[in-house]
Amino acid sequence: MEYASSANTPRGRAGGRQSLKNYSSVKRLRSEGGEDTGKRRKKRVSTSKAVKENPKSIFMSPGKQGAGGSPVIKGRVSRTVPNREQSNFEVSRLLLKEGGVGGPKDYSAALAKTIFTESDVNDTKVLTVGKLTTNTAVNTNVSVMSSTLRITKTKNTSRAAKQVATRIIPQVAERVLDAPCVADDYRLSLIDWSKWANMLAVALNDTLYSWDAVTGASNELCSLEDESNAISSVSWIQEGGVIAIGNSNSGSVLLYDASRGKHLAKLDGHSDRVCTMAWNQHILTTGSKDGTIIHHDVRVKDHIVAKLRGAHSGSEICRLEYSPDFSYLATSDENGVVGIWDSSPTVHKPVRSFTPHTGPVKAMSWCPLKRHYLATGGYQDMTLKIHKTINCDTLCTAPTQSEITSLLWSHSANELATSHGHPSDSLRIWGVEKGDKLKEIADIKGHNERILHMSLSPDGQTAVTCSADETIRFWKIFSEPKKSKSVVQLAIR
Repeated sequence: MEYASSANTPRGRAGGRQSLKNYSSVKRLRSEGGEDTGKRRKKRVSTSKAVKENPKSIFMSPGKQGAGGSPVIKGRVSRTVPNREQSNFEVSRLLLKEGGVGGPKDYSAALAKTIFTESDVNDTKVLTVGKLTTNTAVNTNVSVMSSTLRITKTKNTSRAAKQVATRIIPQVAERVLDAPCVADDYRLSLIDWSKWANMLAVALNDTLYSWDAVTGASNELCSLEDESNAISSVSWIQEGGVIAIGNSNSGSVLLYDASRGKHLAKLDGHSDRVCTMAWNQHILTTGSKDGTIIHHDVRVKDHIVAKLRGAHSGSEICRLEYSPDFSYLATSDENGVVGIWDSSPTVHKPVRSFTPHTGPVKAMSWCPLKRHYLATGGYQDMTLKIHKTINCDTLCTAPTQSEITSLLWSHSANELATSHGHPSDSLRIWGVEKGDKLKEIADIKGHNERILHMSLSPDGQTAVTCSADETIRFWKIFSEPKKSKSVVQLAIR
């Protein structure tokens, strides 16, 4: 077969097929100026007429020879058409880039040796023209190439995968401090970590101690005048070196300036021990065993601004917690009641109240990443719950089979930590999955007796626990919080 082309096809003359032998002869005649244009046009017309008379002539079986003596493969395939099955497109793309489009040749050569064998690069043409290979050979070539690419992809992404998988949750504390004579009562609040001074305050009986996280030095801050009295709670102000100290017997609160080593004031108002305290700028809110909650304005002499009633019916207040934006105050008592209050001192009634647990609730904390999300832990019913305080709906519940004494949220991820009493005496980390489902991530057993209190470091990574075994332990359990855009902009300015 010399030449096969249809003048009626959309591709015109360029749409025809020809054997390799005839193509060479036509090229030679054109270069030498052999046949003139009229003869060549007449030849194409006659060839087209022959094809119309016998269309099957261009679809000869593999064993037959074409007019030019070249084998023609069945299925409209010619040896002059690039063969996809034999073409290695990955190597071909590399060879094209080596011409100067893709970058330095040294880099391309090194990349080729990593991905392909030396024979692949040397023997491969950009377009392969030849007979069809068998299905077995094609599949083998594809599988080898796919395997090579998969391995390379794994190598390239291994660093990112390693970062996700290499988070190590310690099973041993980074640091251990002795806490002799610490009161074995989980309802108290005997430790607090200052975000402003980066200093941990620890109350042991009637004396308050401090541990400097920068220098590692521990010092005695102050002691109560009445030796028969004991410290029941401590709380640092948000900005400054002032710390509030609650008393067990008198129900009063002392203000002490740790930076100057000076007593500032004494705040009365409760008839029984002050178990918990929380700051909202210059307003100190205190909760007592007598069931009352008092707002104190520490700037003025008549410090009592308001007394909150109506949610707890005289039950001992176990926990006070302001929301991250300080718009709400959450309170809890020994009967499992949780109250949500407006943070304004002029509001004396709760916005909402509900009873998520059947016993004391000291473990309570607002989620810093999701507004209106509040987590609570029951000491008696041993359950961990997350609520949406807008409508007091319980989003999820997780049984822990152990008394929950305190609770902390991570500032960088949807995770929280709970400390436990009997029977586990452990520190647990929980993840909040999609759909607000709780999943236990780790159970750290480092204390010999129940954990009483827990506080979070200023950087949001380290949790400190105080136990009835008279030790204080530091655990780096959370990842570093991401800085918001506004914080970065302020730092640049």
